[in-house]
Amino acid sequence: MDDFGIKIEKSFREMQCIAITVYLQEKEAEDWIENRNPDFVPLVLAFKIQDDSIYPANTFTEAVKTAFSDSKWWQVMEKKAEKSARITVEFCRLMRGLHSAPASSGSLERIFSTFGHVVC
Repeated sequence: MDDFGIKIEKSFREMQCIAITVYLQEKEAEDWIENRNPDFVPLVLAFKIQDDSIYPANTFTEAVKTAFSDSKWWQVMEKKAEKSARITVEFCRLMRGLHSAPASSGSLERIFSTFGHVVC
């Protein structure tokens, strides 16, 4: 196999690994929500397929997605939920909270750094 074929095969394998990782993360998130509040699972699945019977169709436009952060988008949904029976305020607050959490390993790194100073 030539270099080009090897690069394509490597890229394909990397894409497979990414797809598997994303699937496992989505599964873990769905399991977490199901254990925390099973009533939220249909709302998560409706979000994944952008179900306009639950979420207003105009909230999934490219203009809206680029104008709002995830946290702000869920804040808007929370306001809409106050006037609608299709989605709950509690669900919107949970999703907003999840999207507001920092995706950082800083505290874990500090623990290992401290541990390293103690062991050395």
